[in-house]
Amino acid sequence: QKRMERFDRIIPDMFSRHYDTEQIEKSIRDIKPDDIISVTVKLHGQSGIFGNILCNRKLTLWEKVKKFFGCKVNETEYGNVYSSRNVIKNQYINSNASSGFYQKDTLYPVNEMLKPHLKDGMTIYGEIVGYVEGTDSPIQPNHDYGCNPGEWKFLPYRISTRTENGSKYEWNVSEVDEWTKMLIKEHPELSKNIIL
Repeated sequence: QKRMERFDRIIPDMFSRHYDTEQIEKSIRDIKPDDIISVTVKLHGQSGIFGNILCNRKLTLWEKVKKFFGCKVNETEYGNVYSSRNVIKNQYINSNASSGFYQKDTLYPVNEMLKPHLKDGMTIYGEIVGYVEGTDSPIQPNHDYGCNPGEWKFLPYRISTRTENGSKYEWNVSEVDEWTKMLIKEHPELSKNIIL
């Protein structure tokens, strides 16, 4: 029951996981000459999702009493949620899931880097490559992408924004690229960990 209460913090439709895309060789015949397509490269790393999404607030006893008597109580707030492709990991959900496949949380340092730059309703999707932070364990064997042991890099490739009413805006590739360049320009220290 306690675990379910933690999951109740996530408001339906506010957090979106990765969507699956077909490899081009499997769907090349479906592409028409006038279609607009995006061709991306597959990096060998770990998928990560990092968001500042609208969540249910944990109400105080006083707020619960006020709500019971029909008083208006603010029941939502924006909160940081991060996830691998399949597992949500943060202080409210799976708070003990700090390791998993890599024996150490590869998502946490990326989340800490991005968290201050996530606007309300914003979710960033990307790939983490290199090494598990502070170790000589590669995220994927034989693919260090120029990182030294203990170092990692993050490639953002998708951003979406949701409003409080749940409407969603999917950024186009140019907008993701511009946001990433602007972030590095405003915070040059991030260039060591972000791939353009």
